[in-house]
Amino acid sequence: MRGTVRGGRTGLRAAAGALGALSLAMATIGTAQAADNPVGDNTQEVPVVPADNGSQQDVNQPMLSQSAPAAADPMLGAPGAVAEFGDPTGMQATLTRQELLRQKVAQIRQRIVALAKAQVGDTYSAGGSGPERFDCSGLALYVYKEAADHNLPHYSRSQYKVAKKIPKALAKPGDLVFYLSRGAHHVGVYIGNNRMVHAVGRGKGVRLTKISGPWYSYHFTGIGRILPDA
Repeated sequence: MRGTVRGGRTGLRAAAGALGALSLAMATIGTAQAADNPVGDNTQEVPVVPADNGSQQDVNQPMLSQSAPAAADPMLGAPGAVAEFGDPTGMQATLTRQELLRQKVAQIRQRIVALAKAQVGDTYSAGGSGPERFDCSGLALYVYKEAADHNLPHYSRSQYKVAKKIPKALAKPGDLVFYLSRGAHHVGVYIGNNRMVHAVGRGKGVRLTKISGPWYSYHFTGIGRILPDA
């Protein structure tokens, strides 16, 4: 019986020694593989790609968070542009892009109003688009092209279609005022304070009038906005 027990213990010690040797061999193989491929067996070698500045950048390295480059704003020019101006303390203040847009649109509105008012007294001419003879949509086309560098179609219904519809209470100088069915027959340039400049008709020319009144209130279609909301 004792011989049987001793034989069993000897066998167990031999098996344990064999397992230890196998574990050591596996660890040695794993270490060698790790040296050949530091990031593991499942990672493929990734080529080095050139960075934008001409230097080499290893794409295995974590990249900084990057945003897609902003498109150039047709009104503001280069993307990310900011403006700085002095104040009484000599400190510099930086305008955000939204503030720049608001400022730019306000300037364009002023130019549209000034140019429209400068046409008061000009002659009405069907199909006319300036600089001295206009029909109603030709006047709107002219002031937007000259003051805002924006091309409008030469027909009041077409202008109404491309304009954003604005409640009358929210009208701003430089918006367009439309009359008759679906804005099809008449348009004026709103200049603020319930007034507009428009080419009234044959024999009447370009005039500054209120946007409301017996005829205008009855035929009023709506306000259309061409410039960005800012």
